[in-house]
Amino acid sequence: MISELYLYACDLIGDVLSDERKREGQRVGAYLAGKKISIDRVLYQNADVYEQLAHKLTKAMGEGTDQTRSVEMGNWQDFNQAVAAITSAEKSDNGVLVVGSHDNLRAWLAGDAVDDVSAVQADTLIRMKPVQPSVISGTWAAQPLTACGDLPALFPFPFPDGPQQRPRPAYYYTQSAVIPFKKTAQGLRVLVIGSSKRKHFVVPKGIHEPGLSARDSAAKESLEEAGVMGPVSERAIGNYTCSKWGAECTVTVYAQQVNEVLPESQWQERHRGRQWMAPKQAAALVKQPELGEMIKRLKPFLREELK
Repeated sequence: MISELYLYACDLIGDVLSDERKREGQRVGAYLAGKKISIDRVLYQNADVYEQLAHKLTKAMGEGTDQTRSVEMGNWQDFNQAVAAITSAEKSDNGVLVVGSHDNLRAWLAGDAVDDVSAVQADTLIRMKPVQPSVISGTWAAQPLTACGDLPALFPFPFPDGPQQRPRPAYYYTQSAVIPFKKTAQGLRVLVIGSSKRKHFVVPKGIHEPGLSARDSAAKESLEEAGVMGPVSERAIGNYTCSKWGAECTVTVYAQQVNEVLPESQWQERHRGRQWMAPKQAAALVKQPELGEMIKRLKPFLREELK
């Protein structure tokens, strides 16, 4: 049985989430985390754009996207039926957040189960509070928590309620990377790729995704950015900082032994290009000097790692 039910009413247009809506969803997630509101599951209207919003929101709460699930809201005739369906499916002792369009949410709030449907406004986060003891057939009160437009533009750092204010959610500032390598008859070779705008050489790197380990998150970036797969070292070879989004990001770097290279047709970010080269050459070409030093240390690191 769910103990708390929340609604995020928002009207999304098109199939791709706009940057403005991404940030709004992230602010809702940061708000929930900062208020210590426990959400076990995020259910979203069955449409790609609502899935994108739910994922952004959930990660801003510090949780993985495995907590999200799509629902066919049109199958719910009234609010108590919706609550019964959610309770049966989720078996959760904590909160559930439902994300959907204003019209869809209002449609199944319009019966006798909710005492004030007018409280459900677009772009609003709402708490549904049971007025009667039963959450299956009782009466509910809709209590607006906040209008999304009233949420702070900046995000607290460190997560979830630190004193600093940053332009992106706190998890953006913790990143992980891999140095992809292979062993050849000519010796160790390192794979470098172009930056997103192809201005300099880099290794696969990205935001440490909530819900994944730093190693798994880096491997995911390597598949997307370099089109390669393979085991990632248990230990990090090092870390460095870089400036992005108005603050310092901390990047933890691992080694990845490449055992599969995707053909270009299957490589998601093939516009970057990729090149195999000797570690000394790669170390001289990458933008970050600290990363270059790690590439120089790759051979003795692997010797120690593989003992």
